[in-house]
Amino acid sequence: MPNLITRRSYMWIALLLLLFAGGCGGAGAPGRPLYNQAPFAAGTGEKSLRVISLSPAATETICDLRAGDMLVGVTDNDDYPEFVRKIPSVGDMNPNLEIIAALEPDVIFYDEGLLSAEAQSRLKRLRFRSVPIKQNSVQDIRRNLLFIAEVLNLPEQGRRAAAEFDRRMERLRLNKCELERKELKLFLVIWPNPLTTASGGSFVGELIGLAGARSCYSEAGLQDYPVVSMEDLLKRDPDLIVLGMDSPFDASRAGGWPSLRAVRSGCVFDIPGSLLFRPTLRCLDGVEKMQECCRQCLEKRRNTPEAAF
Repeated sequence: MPNLITRRSYMWIALLLLLFAGGCGGAGAPGRPLYNQAPFAAGTGEKSLRVISLSPAATETICDLRAGDMLVGVTDNDDYPEFVRKIPSVGDMNPNLEIIAALEPDVIFYDEGLLSAEAQSRLKRLRFRSVPIKQNSVQDIRRNLLFIAEVLNLPEQGRRAAAEFDRRMERLRLNKCELERKELKLFLVIWPNPLTTASGGSFVGELIGLAGARSCYSEAGLQDYPVVSMEDLLKRDPDLIVLGMDSPFDASRAGGWPSLRAVRSGCVFDIPGSLLFRPTLRCLDGVEKMQECCRQCLEKRRNTPEAAF
């Protein structure tokens, strides 16, 4: 049975992965982001708001709304799109309130799940408007596009972005119907040591389901991101493995891994973690990549001797 980690521990594990995540096909999926190259036009013809984002996902969402020119402050962890690296940083998940005050923001967005209760309390004591957002599900991506657009007085951009979300979700669901009949078991590696994965009830587990596969750890009662043993993983023996981290990892040489059918059959794939752990439009790229990984696995199954499975 998997060992469970606390919600607070998961929060920091998830945060690290959100921020440092990184390779089935690379991050450059064609034609996905709605934003253009900097400078980003707010599109209102009016004076832009001064916005601070304390969440990399919120920062990406603001840019998807073509409002990146409103950003005057982000965190040390914001790295996408590339231009946000040049925006002043207000620190990490324990933001520097003096820097925030000096930037004179009109609005500050923060993630309730990533910012500690103490940091949220300190933030609310400032005279600036602070707006919490939730980023726990795929539908939260759509809701946040509309919600943040309303806060920024950009309702039309929000509606266009939400319509793009809907179009892409419809394509993903059509492909899901084709793949889920194959009943592929997928093991997603968040971290190899300790071996950490995503349960079926987590945000990442939702993405796995949307891809048409099933998490190896889909039973009820698990933490969202459980720590598991190699012994237990060997019993579950997944059809394919997705490595969702930047750090290099060779499953063909790691202890116990070569005994897994996914490793024997060559069904081990890399997907940048930023496409799986940040609840933004880009995670739909991650789902597309998982669907392609499932197709490649099925093709390998057709062309590989039965002994490998």
